[in-house]
Amino acid sequence: MKVGIVIPSFLRGRGGAERIAAQVASLIVSEGEEACIVCHPANGTELPYDLDPAVGLQVVDCKHPKEEIAKQGYDLLVCFVMGGFFAAAVHIARVAGCPLIIQECTNPNRMAMLLAMSEEANDARSAFWLRQAVFAHAAAIRLTTPGYVDSLMPELRCFAYGFYNSIVVPEKGDVATRRKIVCVGALKTRNKNGLAAVEAFCRTASELDGWELHLYGLNALKQWVDAITARYPFAKVVDHGLVGNIHAIYADAYGLMIPSYDEGFPNVVVEAFSFGVPCIGFSDCLGVNELIRHGKTGYLADRAKPGDLAAALGALCRDEVARARMGENARRFAEEHLAYDRWAGEWMRLIRNAALGKDANGNSAMPPALRSTPRARLWRDLLDFGAS
Repeated sequence: MKVGIVIPSFLRGRGGAERIAAQVASLIVSEGEEACIVCHPANGTELPYDLDPAVGLQVVDCKHPKEEIAKQGYDLLVCFVMGGFFAAAVHIARVAGCPLIIQECTNPNRMAMLLAMSEEANDARSAFWLRQAVFAHAAAIRLTTPGYVDSLMPELRCFAYGFYNSIVVPEKGDVATRRKIVCVGALKTRNKNGLAAVEAFCRTASELDGWELHLYGLNALKQWVDAITARYPFAKVVDHGLVGNIHAIYADAYGLMIPSYDEGFPNVVVEAFSFGVPCIGFSDCLGVNELIRHGKTGYLADRAKPGDLAAALGALCRDEVARARMGENARRFAEEHLAYDRWAGEWMRLIRNAALGKDANGNSAMPPALRSTPRARLWRDLLDFGAS
């Protein structure tokens, strides 16, 4: 079986979606199948993530499918959809003439908002139906938490697989925590809201002697970070930039701050939990509020209350007993729900079911939009002519 993994941004980004795509491709070849990443041309010269040498790479214009995609002879396509690349996934599958798997790369609410702001839909109602219509063409729909399955129309849910992402954490020796709070990937876009973490730490630093905030990842907001830290010269903030070694980030970390407005599934929390690091986020952030259990695996601050994020950070730093308990709970959650073997097994079950024409329950089934029924024609009309 030859699987094409379509993710336009693969050679241009270093986000969670790109990492998961690389992980899925490497998993497929490790199972004895063929895999090829299909993406836009690169901006740079280096692959953003390591790939198994057996994984192929096809560089095309993903928004305008061409014959070269069909010539590859894919048996199955896995499309990682996001803002600006959604309905095109169905058209690519049509060109390739094979079943389609959709991987949604954010939470349902944010995806609908992105679609409503894009050229693909012009309002919230159109965005809702466009999302459903694309999924109606998929032999499998992969969502990053079980709770997101409820966002689908009932007839689509039997094709949905809701399961968490995972990471492979190499063996490590015992490393004592230090007064180090980490914030990872929160400064690459405004939506990640990393400036809130910097502000909260700086406001708390005068009360917490010796603590440091360590920033990791692309920093597109450096001038604003510098403006905040200039007001708090006593606060120790270290910007490491891009760091590929997750041990250097988490092994000695005391806590992680994730102040995002929206997340699909926050891979940094998966990483932190895998190292037994409790996390602090906002209670209204989807994905974050499903993983972090207040007082059990970290703290959820109230975004509507000024200073609540700083208060949560102060509570974590001052109580080593609570921190140890929450860290152990986080590690147990990772072992039970975020294990790589579980993730890999779910992905291969999904891929094999889709290839065999089966739904998530293992029953023979055809996607709703591909059936020979009047309702199937309605699904196709919604995609081809837009919601009205």
